[in-house]
Amino acid sequence: MLRVVVSQEDVEHAKPHPEPYLLAARRLGVDPAQCVAVEDSQTGAASAAAAGMPVVVVPGELPVEAAPGFVPVDAHTDVTLAFLRGLAPSV
Repeated sequence: MLRVVVSQEDVEHAKPHPEPYLLAARRLGVDPAQCVAVEDSQTGAASAAAAGMPVVVVPGELPVEAAPGFVPVDAHTDVTLAFLRGLAPSV
């Protein structure tokens, strides 16, 4: 179940700006550093990283270049709750 949804219409600055991820964290009432983003694009991954979140990069249409804070996985099925908790241990 999704507790929060943020779309392009909710922000002044779209990805790769961090505003979408910062707004999502604010709506959830959590510090962005306690979040983990899951992305499949360079633009989305850059947005989440700029918001201060670790980024799980799942395969998408185009490859995402490696960068600090990016954690690549081979498939969506690799993204389990235990895996995510390991990236943000304070959660």
